[in-house]
Order: sequence, then C-alpha cells, then structure tokens
Amino acid sequence: ICPGHSSLQYRWAALNLRKKRRLKPEILARIRPPDRVINVPVPDIALDQIPTEQGLYVFLSSTETLYVGETSNLRTRLGKHLDHSDNKGLAHWIWEYGTDTLHLEMQVLPVDTETKVRRAMEAELIRSRDPVFNVKGK
Repeated sequence: ICPGHSSLQYRWAALNLRKKRRLKPEILARIRPPDRVINVPVPDIALDQIPTEQGLYVFLSSTETLYVGETSNLRTRLGKHLDHSDNKGLAHWIWEYGTDTLHLEMQVLPVDTETKVRRAMEAELIRSRDPVFNVKGK
C-alpha cells in the first residue's frame, strides 16, 4: 500500500478492483479460515520465528503475486525457498531482484485441516491471485 492516502481512498480503490473482478476474495478461506495470517517483508524474516504448523504461503513483490504454496511445515518449506527455491522461476526472480521488495504472507491453518483441504485452498489462491510462477490448473 502506498503511504499518503486516506482510508477512504484505499477502500474506493479496493471497491473498483472488486467491481472489475481483479480482486477476488478466496471462497475456501471463508469456509476454513486460518488460525492467523502473518505478513512480513522477506529481509526481516528470522527462520526460527516462522511457525512449524501447516499452512499456505504467498510470495509477493511490490507489484504482483509471485508464488503460492502449501505445506505441512511452514518453517521447513520456507527455509528451502529462501535458501534456494526449487521453483526455478521464483529462484531466478530472487537472484535477479533480491529480497528487498519481497513480502511473504503465511496463513497458519488449524491443526485438524486435512491435506486435501489445504491443497484445495492452495488451488483457490492460485486461481484468485494468478501468481506468476505457479503452474496454472494445478
């Protein structure tokens, strides 16, 4: 979000995006909401502070959604991405642009969330946010 604007201007912009169908709320998140959502700039991440619970994660640049994933252990999976991502597109983007403008959204899911539900939520995030480096139709 760009500083220097009023909350009314942000609401108006969100409403316009929604009307144009460019901002789509994730349907499954309403059915199975996360326990908590953590947003953090990637340079500020301390690996030992990332939760070990299952969840979804989204890599965001300042202008677009880069990658969406799901995992049974956020700390382990995100550690692999930050060390050297197995997604070649994301790894190349991080290598080329660095992590200064990169943000991470982590959605920590309830312990009793089944794997198939977690994967359906990931598919919904991919559909709604249209990330650059995910395979479409996954």
